[in-house]
Amino acid sequence: VVLVTHNPHHAHAVGDRFVILRRGRCVGDFARADIDVDELARLMSGADELSAHAVAGGGAAGKEGS
Repeated sequence: VVLVTHNPHHAHAVGDRFVILRRGRCVGDFARADIDVDELARLMSGADELSAHAVAGGGAAGKEGS
């Protein structure tokens, strides 16, 4: 069974395995025992990309003074 959802809590409650797709790319493939709801939500939301972008000096703050 394939479940497509934006709700990490619901997915984690019913799923045994998770393949996280974002922007047409696979960003993770995990068994339930290998990922918690918070990590699932982080990968689904793209928060990992936002953090990496901020550290690299991107975003509005990184463009000030350009």
